[in-house]
Formats: sequence, structure tokens, C-alpha cells
Amino acid sequence: MRAATPDPVVVEESRPEMAAPAMRKKELVDAVVSRSGVKPRYVKPAVDALLAEIGAAIAEGRDLNLPGLGKVKVQRHKKLANGDVYVTRIRQPKARPAGPTGPDAGAETGAGKDPKDPLAEAAE
Repeated sequence: MRAATPDPVVVEESRPEMAAPAMRKKELVDAVVSRSGVKPRYVKPAVDALLAEIGAAIAEGRDLNLPGLGKVKVQRHKKLANGDVYVTRIRQPKARPAGPTGPDAGAETGAGKDPKDPLAEAAE
């Protein structure tokens, strides 16, 4: 007697995920301009300086803790003829809810008052 052959199973074809194109410095400057409202002639030197400082810190092997970007930790470093390769780990925290929730929300800071707002409420 022959052994029963299993029924064929259709497997979905796996497709490689395409990453978004790399962000260039010009795109970064444009994004900062649109987010901040600062003129491009002031943003570009600041972005250049920021990128230079981040690059220098990574080259020194320093870890970075930059809110908005996350915690950057240099894992490995390899020197090549045409440059250096740094393998890093970036940990970004999960997005927090917009504000406190629950029955006591706003009780300590006053209803509707931003806890980070350093200004006192105006007297009536």
C-alpha cells in the first residue's frame, strides 16, 4: 500500500521590502525650515554644525542621547581604505499619549495648563 501524499500548500511569494530613499541634507534643511518657520539661510549652517557634531561624537565612539532621534550607541567600528564603517543601534521610545489620562488628569497642574509652560496664569 502507498503512503498518502500530503495536499499541496500554496505559499505566498515573498517580496523584498523596498526602503524609502535616503534623506539628503537638502531635504533635511527643507523639513527643518517648514517645521520651524526659520529662514533657510539660518537653518543650513545650524544643520551643517549639528551633523558635524554628531559625526564627530560617533567617530569618538560616544553614545548619544538625543530626544527626537533617540539613544544612539556605537556597537562596532571598522576602518576601511575609503572611510570608516560604524555599526550603531538606535533606540527610539514609543510615542507617549498626548497628555495625562484618568480621573485625576489635570488635577495637579490645573485643567488645560501645560505642565511645561513656565508662565503663570494671568490674574483676573
